[in-house]
Amino acid sequence: MNSNSENSSYFFTWSAQKNISPLNLTGHGNFFYKDSLLEKPLWDLCSTSFQASFGLRPSFLLKALKEHLDSSEELILAQPKSIFTLKEQVTSHLLSLIGKKGKIFYTQSGSESVENALKMSRQISQKNYILAQKKSYHGASLGALSVTGDWRQENHFHLGNYTLRVPHPYEDPEGKKLKEFVEKNLSLGIAAFILEPVSGANGVYYPNKSWWKMAQSLSEAHNFFLILDEVVTGFYRTGPAFAFQEHPFLRPHFICLAKAITGGIIPFGAVWANQEQASFYDTQVLSCGLTNYAYPLGLRGLEAVLSYTQTQEFQQLKRETQDSLDSFVSQIKNSTLPIKEIRQKGMLLCLDFSSSFFSLEYFKNEGFYVFVGKHTEAGDRLILAPALTYGAQLSSLLNEFFFSLQKACT
Repeated sequence: MNSNSENSSYFFTWSAQKNISPLNLTGHGNFFYKDSLLEKPLWDLCSTSFQASFGLRPSFLLKALKEHLDSSEELILAQPKSIFTLKEQVTSHLLSLIGKKGKIFYTQSGSESVENALKMSRQISQKNYILAQKKSYHGASLGALSVTGDWRQENHFHLGNYTLRVPHPYEDPEGKKLKEFVEKNLSLGIAAFILEPVSGANGVYYPNKSWWKMAQSLSEAHNFFLILDEVVTGFYRTGPAFAFQEHPFLRPHFICLAKAITGGIIPFGAVWANQEQASFYDTQVLSCGLTNYAYPLGLRGLEAVLSYTQTQEFQQLKRETQDSLDSFVSQIKNSTLPIKEIRQKGMLLCLDFSSSFFSLEYFKNEGFYVFVGKHTEAGDRLILAPALTYGAQLSSLLNEFFFSLQKACT
């Protein structure tokens, strides 16, 4: 396929269409793609777009979905207001994993999860303004794009006039600037503060404990909601089931989920609302709805993920994968590679280089699929988010990847 794809009959996402360098996929194994232009596998080291947390062909998910489709007793489609056993059981299981009382609103994507959390926050609070970070990504739909802080919101109409950009936690570790900012803008009417517990493609940034405590206290003191976007971090990516669980004092009002919720195999997502906010809709109309709300195949995929992640097999593979990534980080730290900064949270890793050495095409030719970006005009950024189930085999792959880094930097 010609890399100049402006004449394609379909669009390529987040790109000018003239200079696309597409992946020419012909198939895949559990952790690698087959590319028709490569003579070797293209190993996926970023879970595709952070969603393939269990690999590209997770047998436990494929088995569960096949059994569901083959059964004459299982629903394939369901009316949004319907009640059925799978919906009841999976929702109860998900609430148990979150560890907090509340209700679930089901979606088909992270953007939809964020969109509906914003809608609920504004409707319940009767306020319009949303606090958000500059280095953030929350989705591509109108409302989600308005609270996104990176380049993807540029050149689009959105609701950015109702978004207030707070000082970044890395520049404000104690939250003092955040406190001043919130108090300065209270009169506008702040509905909610949306943030990723750990950012993904924007650099694996995460606030420290002091900052989180300040955000929590400001939410309580000034009566605005905390919306946690766990689309990337949810389902064990950063260690615990959800990243917010690292800080037991946090009391979010809404949690947005997608991606690994079904391992990326079925488009699916969810919004958790706490008990108090959920009770608002006992008498008020919930102005949120989707044709495929609580889609049965999505629920079956979620059920499979919830069950599998409690098994000894998953826990062992997860430990081995984490150990492999930790060893790779130690190898990087002890090397002479021109690294400016390393940030890691569980199995999310960002390497900021002091200069520009890499391209996506380079790593494709080396047999690796990774996230390649820039942290400055002069410095490259690499982000790794391997499937949680690589296990010990990840160690040898990361050794090969390390040699590719060395080769590019010399």
